[in-house]
Amino acid sequence: MPLVTQPGPKVEWDIRRPLGGMTQAVARGAESPIIHRRGVGQASFEPAHFREKVILGESDVTTLRKLGTWEDRSTAAELIAEIMIDLDSRLETRIEWMRWQPPVNNSLTINENKVQFTVSYNIPGRQRPTASPLWSTTATSDPIEDMQTWVRLARGSGGKVKKFWFNTQVEQYLFRNARVLSLVDRVFNSGNVGMMSPMILGQIIKTYIGNYEYEIYDAGYNLITYTNAAQGSGAVTTIAVDDATGYAAGDVCQLCAADESAEENVTIASVSGNTINFTGSTVTGTYPAQSMLRCWKTYIADTVFMMEVEFPPGSGPLGEVISVDAVYGQGSLTSPRPGKFAETIFHNKDPKQIEIICGINALPVLYRKRGFIVATIA
Repeated sequence: MPLVTQPGPKVEWDIRRPLGGMTQAVARGAESPIIHRRGVGQASFEPAHFREKVILGESDVTTLRKLGTWEDRSTAAELIAEIMIDLDSRLETRIEWMRWQPPVNNSLTINENKVQFTVSYNIPGRQRPTASPLWSTTATSDPIEDMQTWVRLARGSGGKVKKFWFNTQVEQYLFRNARVLSLVDRVFNSGNVGMMSPMILGQIIKTYIGNYEYEIYDAGYNLITYTNAAQGSGAVTTIAVDDATGYAAGDVCQLCAADESAEENVTIASVSGNTINFTGSTVTGTYPAQSMLRCWKTYIADTVFMMEVEFPPGSGPLGEVISVDAVYGQGSLTSPRPGKFAETIFHNKDPKQIEIICGINALPVLYRKRGFIVATIA
């Protein structure tokens, strides 16, 4: 889904529907029969507003030194550039997160800073099957038969399956699957199931499913927060943190001491406000207040296997991330403009401050609701 700009205050788009059928036969010299243009649905939403800033004061710009040194001075301009790069990296993470929300979750949900809303994409239920047994049950599930069945869901959509997407956890389910391992001997004429590798898995898919591309996509982002109290060795019950937004039951996190002298995995049992329950987890180290709690979130969940559907040339993209007008950056209150924005504001007041702002007003859209087949497999 490319990032595109659309002037105006709202995100508006067409939902494309296939024309279908075949060109009609006519008698030579007869008038061509008229057919109706394919239907086009329309949708409109208020955009999501993503924006944040860093504030620098007098002490921030008068005590600068280059990272790792005591004597080499850094300039305020270098610090501003460094912060701008960090903010832009966070913004690109948000944009990539938006790209994956419609196909993976069939919705986009925001619940941050008293902003709460959900955009539903209403992808048909037949495009979102569930494996039975689940692939996490590696002894009895049959991913090969499931894939063969799901590929046929693209029939009647006007397109065909082009590519499979899944992450390394799903790849491990396939590596350990009894049915998949039983096919190694047939494909490679060898009983050595220890041969299993990404290359061999790819050959099995090509042999039994079809000549489809597939990509192991493990990209994601780090959720990072800090503890408000010390945690001693032993059982971990609840820990209050600065911000628990994005953490969820079942997440495996790393509890890391501020000086990095200790780091251990803990599993979240539940989350309530900014208090996280880790009942069932134990640690051997000691973690003072302001220890880091880090959790890696993949864009494609560990429970998802996705097929991308390709439509004929000229059909346009399956979807886009549409950016609409903002008053920051190149825009202003009298002349807002779409796109990513970045702005540095110098406040000549008492005390003097520098504000570094970065953001976007945007929303992902789906032009084709049958552009993805997204299966729950664990």
